[in-house]
Amino acid sequence: MIRKALKKDLSRIIEITKSCAAFMISQNIFQWNEHYPNIETFENVNLERKIMSEYGGGCSQKIGVSIWNKNNSTIKSINGLTEQNIKLETFDIIQKINKSIKIEPSVKMFN
Repeated sequence: MIRKALKKDLSRIIEITKSCAAFMISQNIFQWNEHYPNIETFENVNLERKIMSEYGGGCSQKIGVSIWNKNNSTIKSINGLTEQNIKLETFDIIQKINKSIKIEPSVKMFN
């Protein structure tokens, strides 16, 4: 049976991706490794998809959304044009983790 993955499936998905990564490395393909992709990667992709759905989703959009983790922060970038020709240029720190305390500022760097 094929079904949409659930959050509870992430541990098994990571096991599968680690196995795939090992095979890819054995074939001199270095796109994945023992650290990537990880649970944060899948969570970030899920958030990117959720944000894209707010703009109608799909490949026809002229919008790019990126979520990534860097220096104990989760960063979100949205760039492009909406269907109403509204220009989007945002760069937000959506989560900052400092000594296991989560702080969630929203810092706009572009308008």
